[in-house]
Amino acid sequence: MQNTRVLIVDDEEIVRDSVREILVPRKKAYAGLHEAAFDLFDEVEPVVETDAHKYHPKFIFDEASNGQAGLAKVVHALETGNPYAVIFLDMRMPGWDGLKTCVEIRKVDPKAQIFFVTAFSDRSIDEIIQLAGGDVGYLSKPFIHEEIIQLATKGIYDWSRLTNLERLLEIIGHIGIGESHLNTLLVNILHQISDYVGTDYAVVGKLTEEGVFEEISRTGEGAERLRTDQLFKRIDLSKMTKVEMVEGVLVCPIENYCVLAIPSITGIVNQEKTYLIHLFIENAVRAIKNAELSKRLVQKEKLSAIGEAISMVMHDIRTPIINIQSLAEIIEEEVEDTEIVLEMTSLIVGASHHAMDIIHDVRDFIQNAPLTKDPIELNAYLTAIAKDLKPTLERHSAKIELQTPAELYVKGDPKKLKRVIVNLINNAVEAMHDHRVSNAIVSVRAAQVNGFVQLSIKDNGPGIPEKIRSKIFDPFVTTGKEGGTGLGLAIVKQIIEAHSGSITLDSSSEGAVFTILLPV
Repeated sequence: MQNTRVLIVDDEEIVRDSVREILVPRKKAYAGLHEAAFDLFDEVEPVVETDAHKYHPKFIFDEASNGQAGLAKVVHALETGNPYAVIFLDMRMPGWDGLKTCVEIRKVDPKAQIFFVTAFSDRSIDEIIQLAGGDVGYLSKPFIHEEIIQLATKGIYDWSRLTNLERLLEIIGHIGIGESHLNTLLVNILHQISDYVGTDYAVVGKLTEEGVFEEISRTGEGAERLRTDQLFKRIDLSKMTKVEMVEGVLVCPIENYCVLAIPSITGIVNQEKTYLIHLFIENAVRAIKNAELSKRLVQKEKLSAIGEAISMVMHDIRTPIINIQSLAEIIEEEVEDTEIVLEMTSLIVGASHHAMDIIHDVRDFIQNAPLTKDPIELNAYLTAIAKDLKPTLERHSAKIELQTPAELYVKGDPKKLKRVIVNLINNAVEAMHDHRVSNAIVSVRAAQVNGFVQLSIKDNGPGIPEKIRSKIFDPFVTTGKEGGTGLGLAIVKQIIEAHSGSITLDSSSEGAVFTILLPV
């Protein structure tokens, strides 16, 4: 909705009434009374609603009789979220004159479009620009109706343009940027400021902790006119919170960065330009902070994930290490029995290999290690894996069923594919054992389908909980298995995809089926 609020500050009531009459014409009812007066008294002019009022905004008019009252109205309007778009100020007023009032209003509202009602002899133009800025307008006395309407309309549209740009900049400032885009943002701000102010030379850089200005980019000619090393000896950038002119140089602090610009002879750094530059700077700072915050959050998440992974791996690797310690103690006790020593030694080697496999799995997962691919005949390969898993199956009262045709080959890394199959079978066996499934069976079937080897591992357990099915292959997602790292199925997926294959899950209350597709 367009802001059409207009304030006039003038100590003469007749002037305020006149401007009100121009911007907010009387209603037809009052016009009728005025026309009746014209019929009785010839010297009164009739009021005629002209078509001109159809094309300018519907002004909302307010007034104040002195500068202090005007400032109070401006402050109240800002506090209630109804700022004035246009303010007319009489230059000559008792107490605060128009110029003093303008300076005070600018401290609280830099966007209002201000027009002085002046005879020009009141104050010099140079003095007005110096104190009030170059973006104010003038309404010379005596003024005409059309001029009031024209200036008020222009002021409203200028205020709207400024407000829309402000909102756009705020939106841009809330968009997070990556660290790689930071210099692009800084260079863009440099050119925006340079173009908007009108500069012969401008530079953007970073001020180091040692107080050295490291240049990032520059525009224009005239570097010899700007000795940054000397300038920063005389100013403390860390204490600067706003855009300032310092020794003829426009200094724009942006967090640890800074834009320095030398305005051209024709360039005027007025109130509106300074306000917009402030907006650019504020939102650039917000974007930089967003980038730094995002970077810290990513680092924190990575550290958290690494810490969680290490914690889980340490928990998982604890079992084979305890086995190694226990077996070593048995050997010490039974050192005279050669047969037991040899048996325990074999188990120690197996436990140590198990521990190293866990470490290798995690390392390969993090480093995405390359594969060594060899031809694998699946029937013999799966039979050997089932034999190795026999103690685990017997301990959990489970059986394995193999159904694989002879002479069916895949090309892959035998050790890594074995980890995939063992992981899936062990998961199924443990889940069925935990839920006390009677007649627990894991079916492993292989077949050639459309140029691929389809390998399915199916159980008759309780299935995967629905809430984690969609993210079952994500790191650190577990089904509640005690001692699990949460990396098992993520590693499985990575290994299969490294073989140019795929793995999917189909689960119900009748069990879970993992289906793997690998190139023949």
